[in-house]
Amino acid sequence: MDKKQYSEEIKKFYTEQTVVWPENDKWHMHTHCYINDYVSDKINSIYKKNMKILNAGSGGNTYGLTQEMYHIDVADNKIKHFPLYSKASIEDIPYNNEFFDICICVGTVINYTNASRSMDEFYRVLKPGGSLVLEFENSGNPEFRKYPCDEAGKK
Repeated sequence: MDKKQYSEEIKKFYTEQTVVWPENDKWHMHTHCYINDYVSDKINSIYKKNMKILNAGSGGNTYGLTQEMYHIDVADNKIKHFPLYSKASIEDIPYNNEFFDICICVGTVINYTNASRSMDEFYRVLKPGGSLVLEFENSGNPEFRKYPCDEAGKK
């Protein structure tokens, strides 16, 4: 499977999911609560009035935050109800250089992208001294086992 096909599979997969965090799965709910608490505490500890927050690969999650934030995701059906959203990949963030004070990227999203390119994009859109709150799941997660390695990797 080439990169374009893989990207389309990921978009289709996440667009078709009715929920990102299944409520009937105790492990997902535990993880979800832990991540929400961590992100919320971290952002609230560094947030100052009028800071711009990017929620990269949002999946519609706000982490319980009430601050205005920009959401991007490949599945816009999860984010189109927010006033500030863009359907986009974190490899090509559609905002100007040094636009955000804080960037949040949580979950498996970084595993579906070129991590180096995504990190470059975070660096590009963050203001000098900005903060990146990054959490990712190891790509060895069973969720990914149905996908083959790309040309750079080996099975």
